[in-house]
Amino acid sequence: MLRTRRLATPLAAALLIAALGACGGDPEPKFEPTESTSPTPSDDTTTDAADVKEPWEKKTPQGAMAFTQHWVDEFNQASRTGKTGDLKQLNDAACTSCKTLTDIIDGVYGQGGNVKSDPWQFTDSSVGVIDRSGPRLSVTGTMTIPKQRVDDGLGETKTFAAAKRTYYFDVAWERGSWTVLEVSKK
Repeated sequence: MLRTRRLATPLAAALLIAALGACGGDPEPKFEPTESTSPTPSDDTTTDAADVKEPWEKKTPQGAMAFTQHWVDEFNQASRTGKTGDLKQLNDAACTSCKTLTDIIDGVYGQGGNVKSDPWQFTDSSVGVIDRSGPRLSVTGTMTIPKQRVDDGLGETKTFAAAKRTYYFDVAWERGSWTVLEVSKK
């Protein structure tokens, strides 16, 4: 029982304070190519699949916003399945809030537990510059967090009320892609 309390207390604090733990029944959305990037049968040239970039793979402010949404989608997937590998790849190694979130998911699912919730939604995002040389940007938006039920796998289940909060994602362009440096809320 002591181990349950040791996990449940940080879990509850992290889910409410760091506020990232959700799942959903919808699959991860797929982005369809636009007409300008989709070759037609009548085209004389072909487009290499490596040349077609996802919106979050572009070194632009819009790319940073799309990357943040992609991160939330991966977070929702990890929360639903317990598989954090893809989410971890989007995080900088020094991102302590990211590590806390993935550790919580790993801990819950590693003990046979689960997280039940509709997907989190990140909307109304905007970008601010932290450092132009990187670039390092801060993507701010509204996170809608549905009601959540967390079964820790040791016999304790916690329910967390729905919430809506302002979230900040500090992101940087490193080694040809965006990465999350820190996630925080207001």
